[in-house]
Amino acid sequence: MKATTLIGAGLAFLLSSITFLGFTLAYLLSEGLGWSRAASFGVTTLVIVLLGGGLLAGGIYLFRSFNPLPDETASALQENVEWLRQKS
Repeated sequence: MKATTLIGAGLAFLLSSITFLGFTLAYLLSEGLGWSRAASFGVTTLVIVLLGGGLLAGGIYLFRSFNPLPDETASALQENVEWLRQKS
């Protein structure tokens, strides 16, 4: 229970830090490079959205390619079901 609480708290802090990182990057572009504030926030938002979308797409791809039941196990299970049907 303690471990999950600590992990949850750590994730909450990390997620909130992404917001502050976005503000920091936007102000850095605005003040450091002289971009307009709207352009700075737009570019920062676009980068974060693309990064998040890429991570989400990669996760979905890995999730779909995951096979929790190996083919050999599935065929052995099918054989067991057939044997039980023949026995009854």
